[in-house]
Amino acid sequence: MLDRFAVVGPAESEFRGPAWYDRAFARQFKLRIGRRDGEIQFNPNEKRPVHRWWPYVQGFSAGFVADTCRRYGARRGSTVFDPFCGSGTVPVTARMVGAKGVGIDMMPIAAFVAAAKCQWQTDPAILWKEALRIVANRSPPTIGKPFLKETDRQFKPEVLQSL
Repeated sequence: MLDRFAVVGPAESEFRGPAWYDRAFARQFKLRIGRRDGEIQFNPNEKRPVHRWWPYVQGFSAGFVADTCRRYGARRGSTVFDPFCGSGTVPVTARMVGAKGVGIDMMPIAAFVAAAKCQWQTDPAILWKEALRIVANRSPPTIGKPFLKETDRQFKPEVLQSL
C-alpha cells in the first residue's frame, strides 16, 4: 500500500531548510532574500483605518506594503500593480504613498471591497459644507424621556437632554 508513496529519484543529502532556498534563489536570480523583522500578515491592519473595514486573513500588512513601496521607489507618477489584490491592501497603500494603485482579484467580493476602499474622490470642502448643512437643519429631538421608574431623579437634566 505505501509503495505508491516511494521517493522517486535519489534522496537529497541536504535538508531543504530556509538556507537552502536562500542559496538557490541567489544562484538563480542573483538576489539575496532579505529578512523582515516587522509583520507581514494582515492582522496588524485590524487596527488601521480603511484596512480594517474587511478582515482578509490572506492579505499583507499595510506596513509591509508601505515599506516595500518605499524600498522600490513607488511615488507620484509610478504605478503599483497587485494581480491578487484581495481586500485591496496593496492598491490602498500605494495610493497612500502617492503612487497609483491598481489591483485585480478573481473573487467578486474581494474585488468589490478593494474597489470600495479605493474610492477617494471626496472633496473635503464639499464634505465639510454638507456636514454644516446637516447640523444647521437638524430638528430638536421628538422622542420622550426613557421610561424608568424615577427617570428625573436618576438623570441630570443635561444627560436626559442628550439622551
